[in-house]
Amino acid sequence: MTYSLKPKALDINNSTDSFLFDKRLGYCVHFASSFVTMARMSGIPSRIVTGYKADQANSFNNYLAVKERDAHAWAELYIGEHWVRFETTSTASAIDDDTVEILGANNTFFERVNLQLMYIKYQVETWILYYSHIRQLQLIQYAKENPRFVLLFVFSLLALVLITFSISLYFRRPRCTHKVLCILEPLLKKLKKEGYIRQKDETMHQYFLRYMKDHPEKSALKEVDNCYELISYGGDTSSATMKQLKRMVKKSLSS
Repeated sequence: MTYSLKPKALDINNSTDSFLFDKRLGYCVHFASSFVTMARMSGIPSRIVTGYKADQANSFNNYLAVKERDAHAWAELYIGEHWVRFETTSTASAIDDDTVEILGANNTFFERVNLQLMYIKYQVETWILYYSHIRQLQLIQYAKENPRFVLLFVFSLLALVLITFSISLYFRRPRCTHKVLCILEPLLKKLKKEGYIRQKDETMHQYFLRYMKDHPEKSALKEVDNCYELISYGGDTSSATMKQLKRMVKKSLSS
């Protein structure tokens, strides 16, 4: 007998004979029904059982993915006052290429990734979408029995809040729009802390002059002003001038 998901049509008036002696090609339902028929002819109580035969290769943690293609049929015989299961499809002597996947081929990398994604979806649906009163009680009971879980949960929650806050600060921080402004940014922050806030219509030169008027000893700031004017309005963007600006900014910060 050959297992195939694409068997040829059977004689509906004599389906068992047609399968066993003519076509000899079919899938689990054909094997199970023929086996049960012959068992009953032999005087053994028997029945067909239909359900799903999942592949353990499709398991992840405590999650087992059962798909429509896992639908299966087998037989049970009443022997010794017990129903005994028989895997009738195992009697197939050959398997078509189109059924290898059904009977359990090795999972590829992408299938394993897909399985993990389905597991994540299952966890989300279980604990978020279907978070019922029973789930709440289960979680509370588990927390009582596992104090370490509570500590881990609180630590994870605090870590999540801290990470979220850090990301928010990072994206909310003002960003310099020009390379020269990036170099001047630490100096501008220092002047702002000292109470010197740059006005909306105030140029950088006027801003520096206002500060130097109150602090004439800050000679390094004058050099910063000269480099800034040279770069911004003189068009001198050479590496030497940029390095000079960085040195003067650093000197101003330390003075």
